[in-house]
Amino acid sequence: MAKVEGIIKIRGSIDGLCFYKMNGAYYVRKKSSVTRKRVKHAAEFKRVRENAQEFGWSVKIGKLLRGYWQPLKPFMDKSLYYRLQGVLYKIMQKGSGLRGERVLDLQSHKLLLTGFEFKVKDGLSGRLLLPLDIQVNTNRNQGSLAFSSINPLYGLNPPKGATHFKIHLSGLGFSTFMYQSNLDAYAPSSQNALGLFDEAQTSILDLKQIHQNVQLQFNLGQNVVLNSHNCLIVSVGVTFYQTINGDFYQLEDGESMQIVDVF
Repeated sequence: MAKVEGIIKIRGSIDGLCFYKMNGAYYVRKKSSVTRKRVKHAAEFKRVRENAQEFGWSVKIGKLLRGYWQPLKPFMDKSLYYRLQGVLYKIMQKGSGLRGERVLDLQSHKLLLTGFEFKVKDGLSGRLLLPLDIQVNTNRNQGSLAFSSINPLYGLNPPKGATHFKIHLSGLGFSTFMYQSNLDAYAPSSQNALGLFDEAQTSILDLKQIHQNVQLQFNLGQNVVLNSHNCLIVSVGVTFYQTINGDFYQLEDGESMQIVDVF
């Protein structure tokens, strides 16, 4: 790659050379002999095609997952899109099956997803310091989180100016995704419970008081039973507030949420 200097600036191809602009400067390089048709059909690019297919579908499945998390959007930062897609791609690479058609199974590789922060800057691990004992029933349609006692002095790390807080617990039903050759696409192995979401919240609690017997529970539906192709993604979050003249104002940097387990 060479940098172009002079009065005349060119963009395009001339005699096997490609001229282009990048970051305000002009460069020239040799035109590549690799064509789109060659990448799509040549044997030497088989691995590239396989990786590209899995990468592309991890992006699409990540978009689907974010859509189901729409109620949690205030907890997300702009980088969640890329970070989540990266985790899903890693999970797909560990899946069973042929390269390019490997299964995306969140539950079997949940350690890659557990601890995923919705925000990098204000992660839950730095805000909520309490042990989180998530309980899920046999059907995996209900989940609960209980605290016998919350002492904010030791259990929370609030941002400056916070006077109150609220704890959130959410559950999302999801599915294993498998490559379907007849569709030439990935599809959920089970539509059962896919996208079912519920969230529980505490009331707004005072940071200067100790709170006893705090309980949260979500319910995806009394008749819902998750099968072996489903998983339950459980997230915990905290929101901080400031009270002024009796009114509560949510702090700009007062939201944190994390995936704490996959059942």
